[in-house]
Formats: sequence, structure tokens, C-alpha cells
Amino acid sequence: MNIGEEIVGEYLRLCEACQFIQYNLSTPDTQGEIDVVGINLEDHRIFVCEVAVHLETGLQYVRDNQPDNVARLCKKFIKDIEYAQKYFPDYTPVAMLWSPI
Repeated sequence: MNIGEEIVGEYLRLCEACQFIQYNLSTPDTQGEIDVVGINLEDHRIFVCEVAVHLETGLQYVRDNQPDNVARLCKKFIKDIEYAQKYFPDYTPVAMLWSPI
């Protein structure tokens, strides 16, 4: 658990009225995890959240010494949204990126 994920979970609980919150949810169909998932049972919404807490460098993913923010985040959100659509077909997926910088 990290402080960024905890803040996101509390936001989902308090501001989005999510009754269920899961941290670091493993995705069974693809390698990886979703940082925070919140489910609002009444509104039929599922929040899939990526949390990047890079306090010193900001949001800065690198691959082969080259910036990789766009490709990495697109891949993560495609995976997250596909997960939500497959396992919660009656819910509206809401994708969120949380980064303090």
C-alpha cells in the first residue's frame, strides 16, 4: 500500500460513494494489476484508477532511456477498461489517473 493509493481509495469511498474498494487488483487475463478499483453498486459505476506517485521526478516513465508515458498509460488503461467491461458488463467504467505532480 502506498499513500497515493490510500488517498484515491478514500476519495472513491467519500466522494464517489463506492461501497467496495480494492487495492492492487491482479488482472487474471493479462499480466499486471489495477492500482485501485472502486465499485458504486447503486449507480452501477466501476472506477479503475492508476496511481503514479513519483514525487521527485513527476510522472516520468522511461523505456530504453526514452520517455514512455503515453504508451505505458495507454496500455494500462486499455487493460483496465477491458477488465471492467468483461467482469462488470452492466457497470459504467470510469478510468482515472492520479498523480500529485
